[in-house]
Amino acid sequence: MDCSSREDSLIRCYSSSPPLSLLTKSCPTDRLAKVTCHKYLTDEVTATLKSSLPNTCGSRGNTFGHLNLWSNLAKIIGGNIQERSAHPWLVTLLLREDGKLKHNCAGVIISDLYVLTAAHCFKTHRSTAYVVRAGEHALSIDEGGEQDFNIDKLFVHPHFDVTTEFNNDLAILKLEERIRFNHFVQPACLPDPNKYGLDYHNYHELSCTIVGWGTLSERSPPIPHDTPRGGLVSLYPSETCVGSNKYSRDEVTTGMLCAGDLNGTIDTCTGDSGGPLVCTSSSSSSSSSSSSSSESFLLGITSWGKGCGRVGSPGLYTKIVKYLKWISEVVG
Repeated sequence: MDCSSREDSLIRCYSSSPPLSLLTKSCPTDRLAKVTCHKYLTDEVTATLKSSLPNTCGSRGNTFGHLNLWSNLAKIIGGNIQERSAHPWLVTLLLREDGKLKHNCAGVIISDLYVLTAAHCFKTHRSTAYVVRAGEHALSIDEGGEQDFNIDKLFVHPHFDVTTEFNNDLAILKLEERIRFNHFVQPACLPDPNKYGLDYHNYHELSCTIVGWGTLSERSPPIPHDTPRGGLVSLYPSETCVGSNKYSRDEVTTGMLCAGDLNGTIDTCTGDSGGPLVCTSSSSSSSSSSSSSSESFLLGITSWGKGCGRVGSPGLYTKIVKYLKWISEVVG
């Protein structure tokens, strides 16, 4: 049984009398377990995020062409190059190797001190091995305005990889110094938990994009593309991505979001992990202080998939709305 962010605990109980240390609550006859549901502390979480995160978020630079992004139907693995100011919340996580800095993962700025990324980027590398670079565009040249940061603290979700590989694939990076926001460096908004919950019913109104420096095909050597590429993706309910030649039911949890294209034409690939799945709502109203319907917000973090661009196997992304409470506890 899987607890989501709207539930506080999983209570085990028995139809017969167990040891007192195991009995936390009585259950109806013959019920072995139940989920104890409480009112989701949306107001408390939103208030914490509002006080801890920037009031202004999700804004792109003026040179970003609206049509350039939304009309692009090409995938990252072969898609079009993005302008430098198109995704100002995007950062590269550079590994220190042989005296050089090499792109390994991506991340998303949510404040001047905190960056979200995929937890699996730290499975084989310590936080001290990374440099976080904001304002990056072309990896091979210095375009001016890039900002490098060491990681002060690494917060990996406490249930990362529990029960299912890549489950709860989320990490929060606290930087040693504060990011300086400018035309090319801005924080992303977080999703409205009241509007975009764990279910799928409001996702149809979203226009969503992926972006990253990842490789251009599944068969390419693990060398990042010099400049980030991006494209539009579709969002799918989990049931659509489960089945023959897709994912098994055990592989897709409530903390994952399925996005891409069932025909395999749009997808992330090696080197895109930790990057943003950012959406814009067509709705004209929003009740959340942590996001705005007229701006972009972070719906997911690039997590994993079966190859790149395979038919019937869209990518899987960490569903940020499930982790807002944990994020608020870390940054608050």
